[in-house]
Amino acid sequence: MASAEIDELVAELPARSELDGFWDRMDARLADGGAAFLADVGIALRRTYGIRPVPNVRSAVDGLLRRLALLPWPGHVPQVLRLAAGAGIASRYVASLLAAGQDLADLAPALAPTSPATLRACLAQELVLRGARDPAPMPIGHPLSVLPGVRTALEHDPPLPRYGLDWTRRPTTLELIPVDEEAPAGDVPPFMTSPAPVGSDAAVATWSTGTIETRLVEVVEPLLEEAIPLVVGALGLEHPGSQVQGSACEPRTVWRLLFVAASLGGPRNLGEYGAFGRLAAWRTLGALSGAGEHARIAEIERRAGECAWYRFRVGEPGIYHDLGLAALSPDRCRIAVLAAADPGTRPA
Repeated sequence: MASAEIDELVAELPARSELDGFWDRMDARLADGGAAFLADVGIALRRTYGIRPVPNVRSAVDGLLRRLALLPWPGHVPQVLRLAAGAGIASRYVASLLAAGQDLADLAPALAPTSPATLRACLAQELVLRGARDPAPMPIGHPLSVLPGVRTALEHDPPLPRYGLDWTRRPTTLELIPVDEEAPAGDVPPFMTSPAPVGSDAAVATWSTGTIETRLVEVVEPLLEEAIPLVVGALGLEHPGSQVQGSACEPRTVWRLLFVAASLGGPRNLGEYGAFGRLAAWRTLGALSGAGEHARIAEIERRAGECAWYRFRVGEPGIYHDLGLAALSPDRCRIAVLAAADPGTRPA
């Protein structure tokens, strides 16, 4: 009987002019303990239509997933795992939904060793970002296993999305930059440039349509922090050019900006989500600070605290995404620069 009902739902879905009736039916089944039924419908939709742009299918599969992942009820999590596996839904997205919607005690099936490694690793890191302490052992050798099981001092209150059954509210993308009232003036000291450290652009790797520029600057005589914008303005960057506007900032602000840039992504994609966004933020922080993108997190944090940081505007006002950062090394003889700008409209 259920199979025939599912076949009917799958066949008629693309022709529906609206989905209110479909959701009324799904919500009634869910209220009657039909979590497995919703997972079956989602799997059948994906198996029937694949990833083709068939009307209503994508939103229906996502809505089914969100009902199971965001409504905290015993028995929902195993069905989320079934639907995610059967419909080929990205683990990092599933983990973000589960961490936002479920109680830690109900997440045991998703954190168990039998759960897919990437889903388990992403979920553990999403929970850490939300304040959990060592929620589950990380899969050995997984890229995310280098991240600590607790938030560091730099990761206070990371900006994370909020989810509803049919909406997503993302944090402010990249906050307005405070600008020093007086523009820097003076002579630009002699400098040499070389390729930027590997990983300098990890946090903006998904910014696909704009410009991403990185530089490593070396000087003979130690620089004052006030000289950072002068040197950046002399690099010949496409953005911001020679007119650099910005202000000094703290390492905690730098990490937050990098995390937002990585986890939310550029205007034409949805980014890395929380777990891999956290990793990308640390990789870029390590590269810019001089610790190295693959250094231990504690070493990156220490090194970042020894650097002087400067945030500057990139591109014209009205560009949706822009991020400019410069790190002056502890010896004041090295500046690592990241300048990224990606115009466009954020996807729904």
